[in-house]
Amino acid sequence: MKEAVYNIQTQTGILYFEIQRTSVHLNFEEHELFLIKDVTETILSERNKNEKYYQELLLLSASHELRTPLNASIQMGELIEPYVTHPEGKKYLRILKNSSRLMIFLVNDMLDLYQIKAGKLTLNIQGFKIRDLVESTLDTFIVQCEHKNVLLLNEI
Repeated sequence: MKEAVYNIQTQTGILYFEIQRTSVHLNFEEHELFLIKDVTETILSERNKNEKYYQELLLLSASHELRTPLNASIQMGELIEPYVTHPEGKKYLRILKNSSRLMIFLVNDMLDLYQIKAGKLTLNIQGFKIRDLVESTLDTFIVQCEHKNVLLLNEI
C-alpha cells in the first residue's frame, strides 16, 4: 500500500487529503483501489501543536539566555558600587542597576505569560513604594534628557 498527502488551495484555505493506493484481487484479476481521505483537521492540528511547542521553547530559551547577562550586570553593579565615589558616577550606577532589574522584570513577565497559558501561574503579591518606583523609572530617562538639554521633573 502506498500513501501520499496532497493539498489543494481553495478560496477558504488549504485542504489536505491523503491518497492510498492498494491492489486487490477480485475474480482472479488484480485491480487498483484508490482511497481518498480528508486529513485537513489532522494536519492543521499537528501543525498547531508544533508551532505552540516551538514558540514555548523559544520563549523559555530566550528568557534564560537574557537572564544570565542581566543578572551579571546587576552583580557587577553591586561589586563596583564601593569603588564609585563621584556623585554623577553613583547616579549612573543606580541607573544601570535599576535598568537591569527592570529588564529582569520584563523577562519574568514573559515567563509569566507562558505560565498563564499553561495554567500554572501563582501570584506573588509584593508591596512597593510608589515614590521609589517613579524615581527609578525616571532615572532611565535622565541621561537622555541631559544630553538633549531637557529638564525632567517629577512631583508626587
